[in-house]
Amino acid sequence: TGYDGNVYVVKVRTEKRRGKLVTIAWNFQAHPKELHDLLAKGKKQFGTGGQVTDNALEIQGDHVDRLKRLLTESGFKTK
Repeated sequence: TGYDGNVYVVKVRTEKRRGKLVTIAWNFQAHPKELHDLLAKGKKQFGTGGQVTDNALEIQGDHVDRLKRLLTESGFKTK
């Protein structure tokens, strides 16, 4: 749920960057601290690197299903 009480659907996909896959989750309406906490949890769980950019999570590698599961467990709706 976003700041205004509306429910937002977080979208997840993979993209190729410099020849490697990156899993991206975007369309967040969340506090930056919450995104950084989610990123830390995901990096630890998946054993990979990542970053928060422009209100989106970027995780190295193909982790679409795992990231969707993590987001759902954290109370986000995913697509």
